[in-house]
Amino acid sequence: MIRLADPYWRRLLAIAAVGTLLAAAVALVAMPLQSGSGDDRAGSSGSAHGFHVSAVTLSPGPQAGIVELSVDVSNDEGGLVEDLTARVEDVTLAPASDTVAGFVGRVGLTGPGQHGSQTHPFDVVAAEGVDLSLRATSVSPAGGLSLEVVAPSGKKWTAQGSGTAKALSLGVEDITAGGEGSYQAVVAHAGGLRAISYNLTATVRHIPSSEDLTWSELATGESHTFRWLVEDGENVTAARVLVGGTFVAPGGEPMSYEYAAGVETPAVEVSDTPPGAWFTSGEALGFVAVTVLSVAVLSGLLRARGGRAQSQVRSRRSVWVHRVAYLTMLGVVTAHGLVQLAAGHYDDLLTVGMVGTAAFAGMVALLWFNAYRRDLVASMSWNVWLALKVVAVLSVVALIAVHVLLFGRHFIA
Repeated sequence: MIRLADPYWRRLLAIAAVGTLLAAAVALVAMPLQSGSGDDRAGSSGSAHGFHVSAVTLSPGPQAGIVELSVDVSNDEGGLVEDLTARVEDVTLAPASDTVAGFVGRVGLTGPGQHGSQTHPFDVVAAEGVDLSLRATSVSPAGGLSLEVVAPSGKKWTAQGSGTAKALSLGVEDITAGGEGSYQAVVAHAGGLRAISYNLTATVRHIPSSEDLTWSELATGESHTFRWLVEDGENVTAARVLVGGTFVAPGGEPMSYEYAAGVETPAVEVSDTPPGAWFTSGEALGFVAVTVLSVAVLSGLLRARGGRAQSQVRSRRSVWVHRVAYLTMLGVVTAHGLVQLAAGHYDDLLTVGMVGTAAFAGMVALLWFNAYRRDLVASMSWNVWLALKVVAVLSVVALIAVHVLLFGRHFIA
């Protein structure tokens, strides 16, 4: 029986308390409260710090049955954002083939020193880039052509070449600066006396089909848009995008952030942890508790050797190690639960938390029965009592296993 008046038990309880406090202090100082996974919902605004993530927006796609899904990421603070990643969930990707528009025309002089031009509009929607190819189909030995592309934003791209050249190419890559909508391809006569006939082809390259996208870095004031083409339907409004990256403040420590954004709903920060953190403080305490429980079980097996009388001899190492380990385990499990609650795991109370609490209750019940119902224990044969303890311990271990697997961060992708 555990009696606080007994110096022996006071010594064992003191050792267990010191071990618990030491484990909790190391875990809280050396490790973050939150893991950086989508399971930790801090619930703060996506613009609180690190970088800003917009809500998910939907716009018409390049083909029927396809919509464009996008989210904007901007660096509004004085630092550098590195290694951006974005992943779309709960929708079906819909790859789209390139859209090709062809034009023919003829340009020449419209008066002394006046060069004529023709404008060809084409639509750019859900595009990664545009490739234009201008091919002269008539010969003008001293002539030339120019090609200019004007975006809806007013941004322009130009290219020039000889009228005798087989092809004149122009690539438009900065679609973000140009914007989506109706682009104007302007073909102009650039030299020579003779008119020049031509063929113009505009190929719109659409967004590639990939759930996971990356972007290298954003300096202060810069932004980037992540975009996907997905199947249109009722579930498209349930789309969820996870955006992660590392923010490096001037003279500060790199910090990893992750935001979750929904359709027309503000982004929510789901983590803010130093990169490379394998365990949170709560997780570390949980695994320490499992380790100490293993020590208690192994020392308990050694303690049982020699029968009931020998198992109560206080001077035996296996006896006091078993008792200290078990008491320490109970303390560490209590600290584990409190730290997990402090980390915001309120959503887990009715799932993971209930299973963990059941395991903890089983440990406490086993201790209480063994320490304070010695009359019942003594009435059983030694083998029967050992069998009951083994069953009780295995039940607790099973509950712990379910508890760990339900949390799943280190075991389930």
